Amino acid sequence: MSEPVDRSTLNQLLNCPPQCCLSLYMPTYRAFPDSTQNAIRYKNLLATLSEQLRARYPDANHAALLEPFERLEEEHEFWLTPRDGLVVLGGEQFFHVHKLMRAVPEQTHVGDRACLAPLLQITQAGDAYQALCLSRDEVRLFEGTQEAFHEVQLDYRVPRSQTDALGSDLTAADQSGHPDGFGAAGERGDPLMHSAGGSGKQDEIDKDRDKFFRAVDVAIERYHSRPSGLPLMLVALPDNQSAFRSISRNAQLTGDRIEIDPGTLNAEALRKQAAELMARNQLERLNALHDRYGVAQGEGRSSTDLDEVGKAAVAGRIELLLVAAQQSVGGLLDPESGALERQSGEDANNLLDDITTTAMRNGAEVMIVPAQRMPSSSPVAAVFYA
Repeated sequence: MSEPVDRSTLNQLLNCPPQCCLSLYMPTYRAFPDSTQNAIRYKNLLATLSEQLRARYPDANHAALLEPFERLEEEHEFWLTPRDGLVVLGGEQFFHVHKLMRAVPEQTHVGDRACLAPLLQITQAGDAYQALCLSRDEVRLFEGTQEAFHEVQLDYRVPRSQTDALGSDLTAADQSGHPDGFGAAGERGDPLMHSAGGSGKQDEIDKDRDKFFRAVDVAIERYHSRPSGLPLMLVALPDNQSAFRSISRNAQLTGDRIEIDPGTLNAEALRKQAAELMARNQLERLNALHDRYGVAQGEGRSSTDLDEVGKAAVAGRIELLLVAAQQSVGGLLDPESGALERQSGEDANNLLDDITTTAMRNGAEVMIVPAQRMPSSSPVAAVFYA
């Protein structure tokens, strides 16, 4: 019932017409016994959501709006496979459930639009990934962020070994040739040295490797990359990196690579190396955003003033909008004029969500960034079209 969070899902939610919308976010635990509390916490948040619904929309069809949320609570199998977070979004015309790779703060929201800023931040974070550990005769898949990391149970249709993929077509084990693709008599990768068996038998062994890698590529793409939508980094020796990349048709496969025999890494060592790669990528993206904002600031087409940014979001004048993560400003954005109405109190609407979604619907590139990486103390920073 859970579906991947991707751009098409976000666009669908962004472009829904105004209607009574319910949003629920919560962290979840993977490991027993903490995982047994997930459904209980969901039930408590659902009770809060129900109260908010009745207070804000007393004349709405409460039973119809809450029914899919309540049905999810009773789906025992759903709660058996938690991730690190959960978001459930429902309205008069839609219902979406997403298990998340990142923990999210608990929150419930009722309004005429779904609360999408936390979901947008997760899709943009860029630190969620899958790592394919590949050798000539072993396949493992891991999934993680900088905060969490775990091994993925491979779909039964993914071949685990050359025997799985090739069966009786596999080159006989007694043929000469090094199992890692170079002559047993020579140094690793030395083209001047060959095994006594000659290059012909080695060619056959390399063909087996390529057939195996091609089968792995097709299955990983179909049953893991496509459903998850996550970037895929490759963990393999250099010769296997080259061979797999020359074969792969997986659009999620990135240039990020860990060139090492995956059999020499335990899960924690792999997590650290992968996290370093993703952190470096994220820093490069943030630096590029700061550079864009700095250029626009020098040209007089930027602002960190909430009132000015709100009006520009409605008018479709924003090219790039930076929004501080996990910040809240109580208020409402007038969808016609862009004027801001400030609010206070625990039940106040988050004005930043309104500005974020309005700017996105009107074509702006929106990035949710850590508050400490914002260009100023303001929770928003906009670049206007020239």
